[in-house]
Amino acid sequence: MSATQSKGVVWAHNLHIARTDTVAGYDRNRMGEWLGRKFGEQYYPIGFFLQSGRFLAIEQRFKEGRPYYPNFKIYTISPDKSQKLVTALARSHPAGFFQDISSGNDKRFYRKELFYTVGSYLTNHLTWYNVPGLSFSG
Repeated sequence: MSATQSKGVVWAHNLHIARTDTVAGYDRNRMGEWLGRKFGEQYYPIGFFLQSGRFLAIEQRFKEGRPYYPNFKIYTISPDKSQKLVTALARSHPAGFFQDISSGNDKRFYRKELFYTVGSYLTNHLTWYNVPGLSFSG
């Protein structure tokens, strides 16, 4: 198989794989923007969203105004009713689900929405605004 016929999967945080920064204010080119330009419609980023749960992340602390990361810690997040899309989807699909949103037919995914964003370490920015249909294909 040649390189042009190959496929691959990259698992990364939503902010890194998003096609575009629709509203989060992330001021750098992210991997997803580059991959979207390079591969066009062949690039299929899948965003993961959650309503509640527990996760393991590196604890961020500050010493003399500078961050440092001493340990891993288990964090718990609770449902947030201001996250309207995620709340509605969690109610109708409690076990989770996948949805292809690349066609643009489901208008719920083309509004600015609030989402939890958790990554390898927890900052004071636990939520971000995004327009999922512009950032992700599924």
